[in-house]
Amino acid sequence: DALTGGETACDFSLLFRPCCFSVTMACCDDVISDVRQQQVPSVSRSFGILALLLNIFLPGVGSIVAGLQGNKTSTVAIGILQFLLSCFIVGWIWSIWWGILIYQKSVNPGLLQAILGD
Repeated sequence: DALTGGETACDFSLLFRPCCFSVTMACCDDVISDVRQQQVPSVSRSFGILALLLNIFLPGVGSIVAGLQGNKTSTVAIGILQFLLSCFIVGWIWSIWWGILIYQKSVNPGLLQAILGD
């Protein structure tokens, strides 16, 4: 039809199927694992600076964009959490720390792994 461009409406019942729940839980496990191990995506040096600046001035946005560029869904979810928690200051501090990690990995990925003990 004209409103949907010939596509059918979204079936929200899919959200409640067990397979979707397991996919959601797997994503949550990835987020928790990345936070514990402080795993950030690899990006170029110039993008590392941009991600750091974005995370300082727009908490979580640098993490979201770095996650999209590095194809890491868990980092996108972390960026969303940082943004949502920024009103409580903890999200802003977390966002700045994550921006520093992204920048450090963009400059010297081996150094960050040695510091974090991976």
